[in-house]
Amino acid sequence: MGPALFVVDGIVRDQAFFSRMSAEEIENVSILKDGSAAIYGLGAANGVVLVTTKKGTANPGGKVDITLNSSMSWQQFLYVPKSVGAADYMTLRNEQNFQDFGKNYLVRTNPIFSAEQIEAYRNGSRQSYDWFDQVFNKTTPQTQTDLTIGGGGEKVKYFFNLGYSKQEGSYKVATIILHA
Repeated sequence: MGPALFVVDGIVRDQAFFSRMSAEEIENVSILKDGSAAIYGLGAANGVVLVTTKKGTANPGGKVDITLNSSMSWQQFLYVPKSVGAADYMTLRNEQNFQDFGKNYLVRTNPIFSAEQIEAYRNGSRQSYDWFDQVFNKTTPQTQTDLTIGGGGEKVKYFFNLGYSKQEGSYKVATIILHA
């Protein structure tokens, strides 16, 4: 099933255009499906999302309305499975290799990791890492700021929106210094 057809102020747009729109510039969103979407042709087989943007309004004396909205939030991974340590991983890989009959061999294959290699992690002489914690930040910030200017008089009406969105990545930034 493909994406719905997006129509913004009567102009067909793609889903990426809609996802880049700021909530501050949207006046109304309507969903059409089945027969009511048929007027948009074959491209509307999965429904139509009708979007109406805000327009300027006539204010007494040509007054200008200026609005600044800003928000900041934190995001984090949800439902991240906990990984196993090196010793458990090696044991599981050996067991998987031992149980693998996919090659149609009647003889079981040798372990990938030796008992000595596994024991080095169990007794602490070698250290295991949780690479997820080493590579990813637990939380990352995201900000959204919108400046809207609207107004007008009897003859001219205007609405202007300027939006700024920043979403940090979850990868930790590492600085590598090379010495010659």
